[in-house]
Amino acid sequence: MVSPDSSPFSPLLKLMDVKSATDALSGGSVIAVLTVMGVAVHAGGWIVVLYGALNALPKDVLEAAQVDGASAWRTMWHVKLPMVRTYVAFVLISSFASGSQVFVEPTALSTGAPGQISPTWSVNQLAYVYATQDGDFGKAAALSLAMLAVGLLAAWIVITRTRMYASDSSDSR
Repeated sequence: MVSPDSSPFSPLLKLMDVKSATDALSGGSVIAVLTVMGVAVHAGGWIVVLYGALNALPKDVLEAAQVDGASAWRTMWHVKLPMVRTYVAFVLISSFASGSQVFVEPTALSTGAPGQISPTWSVNQLAYVYATQDGDFGKAAALSLAMLAVGLLAAWIVITRTRMYASDSSDSR
């Protein structure tokens, strides 16, 4: 994907003056490349979940908003988004969980462009190095538990902020 010779994005890469895969992974562009890889891997799931949720919205409610004169933006913010908030929360939690478990992408990129990405670039890679190369399973386990705690905290914040489990009858709006 980042090699101008074989990438479907070669015109864009040439416009950015990228001559090889190593050029694309140098400097601060590693995070951008990993972000694009993560979005490409998970976007299909997000689309399926949110498309299904939006298609399941009652047509009479959407028609009522239109009859009341709500613009497309108002309909989205005040009708659709509140009705699909549980699905949005699910996508946010899933995205955070998969985003915090980055391992394969930097490992794959480091084999394609040796020396550009550290073998301990992500927390998962660091835990892997501790366990397999250093033999320090305690550090690896501690990192894993710290990641679990951060993930649970992030999930709790999303659940409480989006009122994911609030029933429609208990909404104050």
